[in-house]
Parts: sequence; C-alpha cells; structure tokens
Amino acid sequence: MQFFFIWNDLLVALTFTHNQDLRTIQVGLLNFTGDFGATQYGPLFAAVCINVFGTLLIYLILNQKVMKGPTSGALKG
Repeated sequence: MQFFFIWNDLLVALTFTHNQDLRTIQVGLLNFTGDFGATQYGPLFAAVCINVFGTLLIYLILNQKVMKGPTSGALKG
C-alpha cells in the first residue's frame, strides 16, 4: 500500500529532492507545463497514460499481496 502513496507523492518529492534522477514521475509531469502556463496536452496525456498503466500493471500483478496486507492486521489471533 505504501508504494501507491509514494508513487503519487508530489509535494515531498518536489521539495526535498534536488537531483533530477531521484524525482518521482509526478514531478516529471510538471515538465510538460511550458512558459507562461502553456500546457502541451498531447505529450502530457501520453505521460499520464504511461503512469496510470504502469501503476495498474503493478497492482494487477501484486493484487493478492496488496489485499493480504490490510486484511492481515484486521484479524486477531
């Protein structure tokens, strides 16, 4: 579960990482905003699709482990 929270984190990655290689994908999506707030919607949409499909693929592969995590702490004994 923590992977998905870190994957979508923008504020911490933007504030505390100074190296471009260590920043998350969400910070990289900010690069599609150009000068004076102009946005290139074609490349931005392609990058968002890659981001969503990557997260969805990881979730589908690790679905059983992701579901066992929260439910294992809910049962006593």
